Amino acid sequence: MTVKLIQEASEALYTFDSDRLGKSITDAKNADIVGDIHWDRTLLFVEGISDIIAQSDDATRTENLIQYLDGFGFADDWFLNSVSQSLSAFLYVSRNQLLVGTERIDSAMKVIPSELSPQVTSARILASDIAMVLHGLQGKPDFMLEAARLQSQAKASIGETIDRYELMTNFVYALNRAREYESAAQVAELLIVEPHSETTASGVAEAYMAATFNEIGDYNRAERLSLTALESTTHAAIESRATLERLVALAGQGKVADAESLMTTRGWKHSPGELLKDIDNQSILHAEALLAMHRDESPYALALMKRRADLLINQVQSANSADISAMLSNLENTRDRQVEREGALQRETEMRAVQLEQKTKLNRLLWVLIGGLTIAFNFLLAFLRYREKLSVKVQSLQEDALSAEKMKTEFLGLINHEIRTPLNGIIGISDAMIHHAPNPTMRAQAEIVQESGQLLFDLLDSLITMSTIEGNRLSLDKEEDVLAKTIRREVAEWDNAAAKKDLIFTHFIGAELEDAVITDHKRIRQSLHYLLSNAIRFTQVGRVHLHATAIQDRNGHLDVTIVVADTGQGISEDVQSRLFQPFLQADATMTRKYGGAGLSLAIARKLARMMRGDLVVKSREGRGTEFTFTARIPLAEPTAHALPDDRAAAATAPLLLTLDDVEEPEAIIDLMLGEQLLGARPVALGETSTRNYKATG
Repeated sequence: MTVKLIQEASEALYTFDSDRLGKSITDAKNADIVGDIHWDRTLLFVEGISDIIAQSDDATRTENLIQYLDGFGFADDWFLNSVSQSLSAFLYVSRNQLLVGTERIDSAMKVIPSELSPQVTSARILASDIAMVLHGLQGKPDFMLEAARLQSQAKASIGETIDRYELMTNFVYALNRAREYESAAQVAELLIVEPHSETTASGVAEAYMAATFNEIGDYNRAERLSLTALESTTHAAIESRATLERLVALAGQGKVADAESLMTTRGWKHSPGELLKDIDNQSILHAEALLAMHRDESPYALALMKRRADLLINQVQSANSADISAMLSNLENTRDRQVEREGALQRETEMRAVQLEQKTKLNRLLWVLIGGLTIAFNFLLAFLRYREKLSVKVQSLQEDALSAEKMKTEFLGLINHEIRTPLNGIIGISDAMIHHAPNPTMRAQAEIVQESGQLLFDLLDSLITMSTIEGNRLSLDKEEDVLAKTIRREVAEWDNAAAKKDLIFTHFIGAELEDAVITDHKRIRQSLHYLLSNAIRFTQVGRVHLHATAIQDRNGHLDVTIVVADTGQGISEDVQSRLFQPFLQADATMTRKYGGAGLSLAIARKLARMMRGDLVVKSREGRGTEFTFTARIPLAEPTAHALPDDRAAAATAPLLLTLDDVEEPEAIIDLMLGEQLLGARPVALGETSTRNYKATG
């Protein structure tokens, strides 16, 4: 970015285009380069050039720029020092102060270091380019070639090549200035066959070559080249130069009429007095001298050639005088510039001291920060190692837990099958003995056996259900049925148990529950079973009441509320807070007195929440307990049901089909229904035996 900005500044000195340079400065500022002192200086340097170009008029612009460039510089910044000297040299050359320009360009070359870098290459290209122009104007082709060699090397280091056509054109011009016309003609011969460069203005080379051939007397070739220049250019200055060279060529060939016609057309025809005193155009003087020779006016021709030589001498003297004046002026201003530079150096030194102090503080802060980051990194590394070990341990524990859960599931499944089957036999046989035992004592003993078996059956069922819930394997088996019927069936199961304890057992089932609903009726009965079991078990005196109601919402759901209240001993607030935790009861005394595993309420609450409801408790010690079971249950679509045909039922005796893989249930059925059945016919079906029973009527 620094090199590009300097290139834009040098272009601005050629064209005085402050708008283009201002846009380049804006783009450079948008690059947002922070903390680079060389960049800040370069930006300041180029902004100064832009301001002078924009604010100065044509008469003072060059002088103001020279003063700015000569006074600019930093003791420790060779790049800006070299660039300012090169640009100053160019401005001196533009004012024809060639000696001062030479001094400036030499100073610019000397401060460039030998190590290659983008800044070194840029400074060399800029200085050598101005040196070529300078030496060409001085008529020093050897120095010009040396400058061209330096520029070629600098451009080659960045993959660029020098423009040979432009170089040879400038070389022809330099040889002409040095009056080495023979050498200029030889270069012009090469230039004729050299491909034209797009960077060189059309017609310039041809005009220079025409001037060369005019000087050595090859007027035919000079005329052809001048015509070529006129055909290829539209630039007024180049067209004027080519026309003058054509005029000289016509005069040299003795085409007097054509030459005089051209001078008349262009307004170049002057009287002898004007030519010898007022006219300072060397080409016109050259053409008039040649025409005078063809008219055999030798004294007049000699006077014109002398006039031309005097003009050349005056031109050289004027240039040297301007150089000497500029050098004297520079000597007078040396002390002032030295004072200014010393002041700038002092300010630069102070600024560097401040920057050094700031960098020292920043380095200290960075070391503290690095130390803190090192400690944090070590801590993080230790934490990650600990976390990795903990993760391995947790993974091992998770695998153990999954293995234990799998073993528990398999164990409970085995228990479910292996214990339910004999329990069914025990409960079934005891029920049969209650109804068919020969004396009251045996019937009472059978009731004890049945109650114990039923308690064990309920405990097993609770364990299996809780295990299924905890493993997230429980799902609701929804079916269509009347909810009131489901509740009545469960209530009927507890009439005898309440009567045995002389409890008043009442219930109310709202009419809104007579509609069919779609839900898991088995799980609702299971929940009510737990609530009624607890109410009757923990109530010694008084009553137990079940109150079931429902409200239908707009979406076709019943918000069901079932309250089971008793007049038992009640539950303390401390116990209520943990009442729904698995395997917990009010206290150990109650466990010993009433039994139970503490699973029923936990299961009932989970089932209620699966049905988008809940189970809550209200109780006070000595005042009884009230459990409220809620659920949101969708109503079934109303359908028409066919009425049963009583005549068909009377004509056909009922049939009973049983399937089981063990013999005990079949023996129980035979015992309980044997008097009402004609007999049984077993049918083998895989591993399951099937028996058909037919009623006796």
